[in-house]
Amino acid sequence: MSVIRPRFHAGAIWVLTLLVAVPGAPAAAPPPYAGLTLERALRALTDQGLPLVFSSKLVRPEMRVEREPTAGDPRRILDQLLAPHRLTVRPGPGNHLLIVRAAGEPRAAAVYGSVHELLSGRPLAGVEIRFRESGREVRTKADGSFFAGPLAAGRHTLEARLAGFGGETRTLTLAAGETAEIELALMGLPVAEERIDVVSERSRILGEGLSTLTLEGRQVSVLPHLAEDVIRGVSLLPGTARRELSARPRLRGGRADEVMVRLDGLEIVEPYHLQDFDGALSILSPAVIGSLELHSGDYSVARGDRMSGVLELTTVEPDWRRRTEVSMTPVSLHGSSSGNLAGDRGRWLTSLRAGSLELALKLADEAENPRFWDAFGKFERQMGRRHDLRGNLLHSDDRLNFTEREEDGTRERFNTSYLSTYVWLTHLSVLRSELFVETRGSFTRTERDRRGGEAGGKRELSVRDERALDMAGVEQEWGWHPGPRHEIEWGFSGRFLDARYDYAAELALSDPLARIRHQPPDDGQFRRRFRGSQYALYAADHLKPSPALSLDLGLRLDGNTVIDDEPLTSPRFNLAYALGAGSQLRFAWGHFTQSQRLYELQVEDGETRFSPSERAEQVILGFEHAFGAGVAGRPPLSLRLELYQRRIHDPRLRFENLFEPLNLVPELAADRVRIAPQSSVARGVEVFLRGAAGRRLDYFVSYTRATSRDRLASGEVPRGDEQPDALRFDLNFRAPRQWNVNLAGTYHAGWPTTALTARLEQGAGGTQIVPVLGPLYGERLPPYRRLDLRLSRRFAWRSGTLRLSFDLRNLTGARNVRGFAFSFEPQPDGQVRVVREAKHWPGLLPSFGISWTF
Repeated sequence: MSVIRPRFHAGAIWVLTLLVAVPGAPAAAPPPYAGLTLERALRALTDQGLPLVFSSKLVRPEMRVEREPTAGDPRRILDQLLAPHRLTVRPGPGNHLLIVRAAGEPRAAAVYGSVHELLSGRPLAGVEIRFRESGREVRTKADGSFFAGPLAAGRHTLEARLAGFGGETRTLTLAAGETAEIELALMGLPVAEERIDVVSERSRILGEGLSTLTLEGRQVSVLPHLAEDVIRGVSLLPGTARRELSARPRLRGGRADEVMVRLDGLEIVEPYHLQDFDGALSILSPAVIGSLELHSGDYSVARGDRMSGVLELTTVEPDWRRRTEVSMTPVSLHGSSSGNLAGDRGRWLTSLRAGSLELALKLADEAENPRFWDAFGKFERQMGRRHDLRGNLLHSDDRLNFTEREEDGTRERFNTSYLSTYVWLTHLSVLRSELFVETRGSFTRTERDRRGGEAGGKRELSVRDERALDMAGVEQEWGWHPGPRHEIEWGFSGRFLDARYDYAAELALSDPLARIRHQPPDDGQFRRRFRGSQYALYAADHLKPSPALSLDLGLRLDGNTVIDDEPLTSPRFNLAYALGAGSQLRFAWGHFTQSQRLYELQVEDGETRFSPSERAEQVILGFEHAFGAGVAGRPPLSLRLELYQRRIHDPRLRFENLFEPLNLVPELAADRVRIAPQSSVARGVEVFLRGAAGRRLDYFVSYTRATSRDRLASGEVPRGDEQPDALRFDLNFRAPRQWNVNLAGTYHAGWPTTALTARLEQGAGGTQIVPVLGPLYGERLPPYRRLDLRLSRRFAWRSGTLRLSFDLRNLTGARNVRGFAFSFEPQPDGQVRVVREAKHWPGLLPSFGISWTF
């Protein structure tokens, strides 16, 4: 594949964005309404900002727009569209505009609203809404919304039902002509994955599992976070941890590489930009993400070879009408477009983003200027009533060209590049109403090229690191639903990998701290090619023996041709039991394995052989409860409590930097140490509270109390990311006039660190300073505190929609310590004074975002 790599200047990005994004820019022409069905014309007005609500019983498929409206204002256009069909508009709840019959027609009542999963907030599609008195039935759409009308005035009892969820019943009394709004919340009963109800739609029939939380794109978009990065929003959920600059989540004391990231069904092996800076941003533009689901530890047997969790990302569904968006932040410039082909033969979505982290790093007193860009494309086509075909393309490119001379004479020069390309094709087929199969073929290519050196200071180094990976994969998933309370799934996956390494490094350190550094056994050079394959087989049975009890039994087999292991089996068992109205008790037990893949060999640290596969055993006990039925159509207060224990029997050895988390060449730093645990264990309790106060305020609060420990030959020590106490919250206020205010807060105990002293020793070269490490991770940094604020507002015009946001990151300017720099001062009495200088993460960091949709 030939890829054109654009060159750009930061000033040009700002000028270009202002030209296309400000309200005074040339407006897009209104769509031609003549010839459209009335429903499509009304949806076009909805896209322009009119909050319309209407029923298919009133706006029928045969209604068409015969004449082009002459008005210029969307509200007046609406009147001209409705008049020929004897329809008009009436104000409704929440500033909505209700389309009703014109005067002289019978005045009927109506109900509209939405249904979501109680604890996660995920919209539920396909929910059956039945009106008991009239027998009328409607179903929710993909976004969880529904509309029922016209209805007779009087008393109505609504029953909401979806397989695998507890039902909900509401009673309403409607006056003639009244339109009521209602919001319903259903609690998932069992633990399982997904199924297909109709072609192109997958909905969960057995509910969400333990440790599964969902954030929709609209929920993530209001959170304050750097560069609108969607994955950063995950860090507010319980059980997660990440470093300040990094976007990589760590779950329940695990490493970052223990979390699998999947996009539209494919695992993305390198999901982060700026890998020289610990993966500061994801390679996925926020405009293409519709929702994300985080599974921490009890995911289905269909997912494997990662121990901590799975982050499932789903892209947005393109609208029938062509839509284009241009957006800007201080870090990136982005454009996307979507639409469908004539006759609804298919839908497409494209996205392009480019940016630089220069501004953020300057505020952190760093001189580097990394640049990146990414592109995404998706095409979907329905092939008959029972087949759906989807193609995806994702590409990312990172560059860093950096030269600097310090005041002490140190010279640094680094040139790095990272490229990754993913292409995959997915075919979904419904063979019968109860049987489906999904097949996916994929190709992945990643490249890394790091070159650089440093001279004139405490260290002299040079490094050349070239790597490449080609990976072809195929996977297939079957689902069979022999009855409404029974689902069986099975499938397989296979990967064929070709990984190439060419690494060479030279290092000379004069820093006394280098005496603690791990010394690789080889000469710092490695060049080799590995070829091999991975495969997996799995099967699961999801059943509901009684209305209160749900069971999930699964078995997975993982193997590969690289490590001389026998294939590993992973049995898993989940149970959910309804204790009564609004309460559930859940239990999960399972084994989870993780192999060291061909592209994960740590040759930079002297490792030339692959480690055996790791195996973790996890037990989770959870309780969920909904307090009441909510007020004024808002969801009720809900509580999720989980206790977990995770034991790793064969943990992989790892290499960490004890005192400085930011380093362009971490493997050559003086504080690099080797950690070889014999076993590991993580235990914790997580509390998650979600609710609403009134019609405008939503909130959630999470608290985690946990330990994460390694057992070494010398005894038990904390892991480097252990957080004994972590408190997070988010308050979101939907203010009048399209304003939104969001306040997010994080507190956690300081990261573990290690004490350092020093002594003088006489050697052949004279007196030398010898640093002495205290117990590994036996001390802690000060507690970490941060408040983030986002103000946003939406403006809707005939020509498009403008969204503005302003962020204040670290609102209070807290000086959170990231690590230390050391100097050593020999004293007259023969002692050595160790001077420890704290290094901090950035203080108050303002940011903004502008987007223009038309």
